[in-house]
Amino acid sequence: MSQFDWKHALKQAEKMQSERRLTLSTQLFDWVKLLNQVFEDPVFRANLGLKDDIKAGKWLDGYVVEDTGLEFLELRAVLLRFPRKEDWIERQSPFKMYQTIQEEHREANRQQPKFARTTATVGQLQEAERKVRHAEAVARNVETKAKTEVAEVRAKAEQAVKAAEVKVERVKTEVETLRERCGALERENAELRAENARLKEALAKARRKATKKASV
Repeated sequence: MSQFDWKHALKQAEKMQSERRLTLSTQLFDWVKLLNQVFEDPVFRANLGLKDDIKAGKWLDGYVVEDTGLEFLELRAVLLRFPRKEDWIERQSPFKMYQTIQEEHREANRQQPKFARTTATVGQLQEAERKVRHAEAVARNVETKAKTEVAEVRAKAEQAVKAAEVKVERVKTEVETLRERCGALERENAELRAENARLKEALAKARRKATKKASV
């Protein structure tokens, strides 16, 4: 028995699509069965690092024709529920078969006790995954916004510090200028006092001479 070649199987699936050979339910059955063989192939999983079923299913979505209205994991659910080609011939539409599966799940859930734990459907898992991706995107946006705001606050703070430093330097310069001016005024005042003392001494001498002459 030859070993399964997942790459060759995918080429066969693409060929079936390109040749428009998916118009009958029997052809769709063979095509989905082929893709499911790829999905379950451990070599395929190992080569592409697709250990998680959801990720592997998403990867195979690229090979699913849009006409079915279903994703790969949904088509796989149909295949597992209706594994006989006769079922596909009888029911015709994979989409309708998937609707049957959903209705069966809903009915089973209705019949279970309220405290019973229900099994998540493929659609519920995909919706949960979508919500997780959305939450991660929101978290990244919040983080980016927070970093931007922190950077802006930091820039404003640095500008304020620089402005304060400039102002302090200006005040220091003004104080130093005032000190120099004060020293100059003190020196000028000392000179004026000395000059005033000399004038007083000269005036006193002149008065003494005048008094002396008057007495003679």
